[in-house]
Amino acid sequence: ARSINADVNICSDCDQVATGIWENENFVNASLDNITYQHKGHWAIGQPLSSDTLRRLAGMKISFEGHAVGTVVTSTLNETGYGTVTVNVDFANPRSGTANTFQIRDFRSENYDLGDTPNFSLELNSENGHFSGNNWQDDIVDGAVYGTYEDPQNHNLQTAGSFALNRSDASITGSFAAKATSVSE
Repeated sequence: ARSINADVNICSDCDQVATGIWENENFVNASLDNITYQHKGHWAIGQPLSSDTLRRLAGMKISFEGHAVGTVVTSTLNETGYGTVTVNVDFANPRSGTANTFQIRDFRSENYDLGDTPNFSLELNSENGHFSGNNWQDDIVDGAVYGTYEDPQNHNLQTAGSFALNRSDASITGSFAAKATSVSE
């Protein structure tokens, strides 16, 4: 198995997170001169929030905007798709499903268009910045807030994670990364 970076930089200027794709090498013939790669999954990692940063975030609401990349699998195709992502977290209300949300928009591959997904309700762990959620379609999302925070004008907060969407016509697994676009009390 090997890890490669995605063909697209899904979070430009993100220095606190990284994402990529796991692949397996498969040899097509016995002479081992024709190698193909089989996509196995996505990963996302980042610099954990420090205890000082977590204390500063208490009571804050943060909105993130970024991108998602994933593998679309249907009965007739297996290809890469891309979309945008919005993540909202509220450190004052970590268990509020209306305040903590995740949404993928405009997700498309060459031959598949997911459109917009419903908002995921997230549950935020305010002690480490991790969040998770699911919706009525057995879709799941896992991620975390990463980076540093000094004050609303001086922050470097990012988020990254993975998602799995299961539709009647397709399943999509992927990763996302995003930067904070607003921080408020």
